[in-house]
Amino acid sequence: ALFELYSTTKRDGKVVSFKPDKITSAIAKVFRACNNGILTEELLHKARTISQIVINEIQDTWPQGTCIHIEEIQDLVEKNLMKSWYHDVARRYIL
Repeated sequence: ALFELYSTTKRDGKVVSFKPDKITSAIAKVFRACNNGILTEELLHKARTISQIVINEIQDTWPQGTCIHIEEIQDLVEKNLMKSWYHDVARRYIL
């Protein structure tokens, strides 16, 4: 229910509901890509941890909700990957 306060603007301008699991999925995909196509439980845990940090940051920044552009979400993911010392993963995520 909390995430009903949030929406996401896609690159094409379409506004969709905010889905935190998509952040986790995107991070997990890049971890898998950096590990020869294998997503281990450890990497999935790391993806979930980074995702939760990003989601918390969104909630802290906009406690009343907001429509956040996908590029803002991506910037937060990149920043938090770098802060967590996953520089190679962040580089690949950017690409």
